[in-house]
Amino acid sequence: METPRVRRELSYENKMEVVTRLQKLTIMGKLVRGAISTTAKHMQLHRTTVSNVWEGFKRNSRMSSGKLGRVGGKKINTSSIVSTLVSEVPEEQRSTMRDISQATGLSMGTLSRRLKDGTIERKNTRLKPLLTDANTIERTETPPEVTYEFDAMWDVAVMRLVLEHNGSNHFPLSHLKKDAKRRAGTLSANLSCPASLLG
Repeated sequence: METPRVRRELSYENKMEVVTRLQKLTIMGKLVRGAISTTAKHMQLHRTTVSNVWEGFKRNSRMSSGKLGRVGGKKINTSSIVSTLVSEVPEEQRSTMRDISQATGLSMGTLSRRLKDGTIERKNTRLKPLLTDANTIERTETPPEVTYEFDAMWDVAVMRLVLEHNGSNHFPLSHLKKDAKRRAGTLSANLSCPASLLG
């Protein structure tokens, strides 16, 4: 009696041994009754295993491993792979992260991580002209004197209110209600202020 196998999966040689034994038990391309059970007993395998090997052989005589692509760790997209994939995407498809994700097949998370660690960079195509030498000189020169129009009526009125309330700001400002006073006819036309307060 043979020792039972140690590995979980059958090796290619064991599978071929099962297939050759079953091929000997075929008549006109069909297995004879009990062929799978007798082969299973002889090979010390379960009959379902023998049946699966036979069905796999009928589908593909090479009997490639069914584990390829289904086992092992996930594919890791290294920095160089991500940068080459993104650089291969045409510029018109690089407008958003979602567009790049669809074009490359990379997930949004992978792209975000690579953007954060500096593997790929955000670029703005909008042209913004730099400050020329002439513009720099013009801006650094002293600005021309600007003349401000002094609205004596409102400035004096506010100043008087500030002085009356000892510098606090808990008073109504008359100039904020200028239109209402004009409609009511109570808008003062001229206010005077002593020169001692101004200077």
